[in-house]
Amino acid sequence: MGRIQRDAYTPDLERSAAYDRLYAEYRTLHDHFGRGGNDVMHRLRALRT
Repeated sequence: MGRIQRDAYTPDLERSAAYDRLYAEYRTLHDHFGRGGNDVMHRLRALRT
């Protein structure tokens, strides 16, 4: 058994706008590649074989 880590993450409020912009980009990429917005990954995998 490991010890319980009681540390908490506290975001830097001065950088919250940058965090929000990065998260928006992450969501766009996730939806684009992960939810069928683009089949580029399937095409690339097909090229490998």
